[in-house]
Amino acid sequence: MGAQWVGVTYTNQNSCAAQSATLLNITINPMPGPAGNITGATEFCAGTQGVVYFTTPIQDALVYIWNLPTGATIVSGDSTTSIVVDFALNAISGNIMVNGNNLCGHGDTTSLPVTVNPIPLAPVVTASGDTLSSTAQQGNQWYYSPTQGGSGSAIPGATDTIYLATLTGWYWSQVTLNSCGSDTSNHLYVLITGMEEIGGAQFNLYPVPNEGRFTLSITSPVPNTFDEYIFNTLGQLIFERKDVRVSGRSVQQIDLRPATPGVYTVLITSNGQKIVRRIIIKE
Repeated sequence: MGAQWVGVTYTNQNSCAAQSATLLNITINPMPGPAGNITGATEFCAGTQGVVYFTTPIQDALVYIWNLPTGATIVSGDSTTSIVVDFALNAISGNIMVNGNNLCGHGDTTSLPVTVNPIPLAPVVTASGDTLSSTAQQGNQWYYSPTQGGSGSAIPGATDTIYLATLTGWYWSQVTLNSCGSDTSNHLYVLITGMEEIGGAQFNLYPVPNEGRFTLSITSPVPNTFDEYIFNTLGQLIFERKDVRVSGRSVQQIDLRPATPGVYTVLITSNGQKIVRRIIIKE
């Protein structure tokens, strides 16, 4: 490596040799050294932008050659030790690779495997009465808003394909898989009939679905007394609680476990008036 020389001499057919060799001074440049480890994120969602990757300086490298998976683009830092990468929505998993380059060629390559998780499709929500269904078989989170166009809030425990609405208002779902969230579904309005049947009181059951243990919330603007009944899928009375006095808000824990999966009916009565709610108990 470095400064070297090449000499040439000759002997002719009469065995006469040159008085001295002719010399040519040359410089031998080294190949780039092997690339070091690549540092950066290794798992993220498709469409992620501004992901930084860097490697340590490579000995004798003039430029750095980066290779990326399909759908990934270097937006800054190309040919240097540090790059910023945008991943398109159709980007796929693969390897981030780098090697050094100079006039003599390429050095050894190093790589970093990355996993690009796709964005789930937005679900489509349909309703049959107060029963809502999502086309997504997993990853659902149901949301509720009392007003159209409201930002809404996640319904605790409402993560199944089916959700039984308990309040009048707007409902929708969003799917999250591998920490990647879809767009929200269509928003559906559900009218719970009889919502104000008992003296303006409001009733809420959650979570729905559940495994047999759930919360019954009653809010009454005036003091009132309620009777509570729960019927199983065969119409048999399996739970009864009478003379529940409510002034303001009452929150009650109900545990039916072990309970056979299915749709159960909750009946609440007061002074000859009644309200009916249904819950789904799953395995």
